[in-house]
Amino acid sequence: MTLLEQSRALDASMVEDEGHLVLTDRTVEVVKRIYNHTKAKNVLEIGFNAGHSALCVLSSVEDVRYHSIDICQYDHTEPNAQMIADMFPERFTFQKLDSKDLDYPDI
Repeated sequence: MTLLEQSRALDASMVEDEGHLVLTDRTVEVVKRIYNHTKAKNVLEIGFNAGHSALCVLSSVEDVRYHSIDICQYDHTEPNAQMIADMFPERFTFQKLDSKDLDYPDI
């Protein structure tokens, strides 16, 4: 299954009409360029929604670890997070959490 087909599987569960990352060849190339330039190894995403960004990054960048948090206001969020976790069990984690409740250390 191609990345775009996998993305459509995530779309199938969505009922809300919100914007999301469209996984075209151009999008994937831009994501790869960003990670090649930054050499990022870890991602913290606030706002998973349906998981398009997580799917794109994890499918495109082999050595990145991805943690996502979301308040899970939509029915599709947790099942899609589980789908991504099943696809990338060693590199993806998800937490149901309001970002306002994140614990920031004193700087």
